[in-house]
Amino acid sequence: MCEQKSLLITDLPLLVLRLRTVKVYLLVVLSLLIRPILMMASDNARQDSKNLIEQAEAKANIFALPTFEMKAKVRIISNDKPLDGSYLFLWNGPAQWREEISFPGYSEIQVGGKGLVFLKRSTDFLPWRMYQLHSSLGYSSLGNGSGVPPFSELC
Repeated sequence: MCEQKSLLITDLPLLVLRLRTVKVYLLVVLSLLIRPILMMASDNARQDSKNLIEQAEAKANIFALPTFEMKAKVRIISNDKPLDGSYLFLWNGPAQWREEISFPGYSEIQVGGKGLVFLKRSTDFLPWRMYQLHSSLGYSSLGNGSGVPPFSELC
């Protein structure tokens, strides 16, 4: 028959040590079993996040739209004074668009289509503040985004 042993108080530290060891082994085994599941979930979440960002970028690209009109009131600082003007952008696809900028003493019209851009400006040069306006828009045919115009266009 089975002989029953009584648990002595002196055996308690050994029992606690064995329980801790069992817990550690159990945690290691469970983590090894669960890790692939968590990795798959992480990869799925990462792919879902990437897809959402791509969709947002596609929707944020206004030039992907077949047509749109953008109007804005614009204020610049010229000679330490605020100057109010207007901005208009008409888009009918890459083959037909128009951009107008108007300020007191300055106007500019660009018409583009089929690889050509026609420009009419009230001055013979591009004023620095107008260049900054083009650059800040980020999509103008005049602003290169570097913040520094070609030397030939500086005034």
